[in-house]
Amino acid sequence: MQSEVHVGIDVSKFTLDVFILEVRSHLRFKNNSNDFPAILQWIEKCTKRQSAFICFEHTGVYSMALAAFLESQHIVCICNGFAFGNQTFHGYCTWKE
Repeated sequence: MQSEVHVGIDVSKFTLDVFILEVRSHLRFKNNSNDFPAILQWIEKCTKRQSAFICFEHTGVYSMALAAFLESQHIVCICNGFAFGNQTFHGYCTWKE
């Protein structure tokens, strides 16, 4: 059985803060298509290519380019919404193998 790691990405207009839970490692990348491959390379390096569960929030135009890149790399993006109180949250969850 493959172990998995959990990767959270905080999306903002100009940056992506990527945190890998199991190795307690954080790195900030620019939120542009030139930096997206570096994110995957960094995750693979830190996790020794284990399966990774990648999550990030749906922030409209700020997260769409990242979602499109992950899909182009055959990393499936699923948009989920859930309600908490009177607010609705959306997120992307992907499996990277």
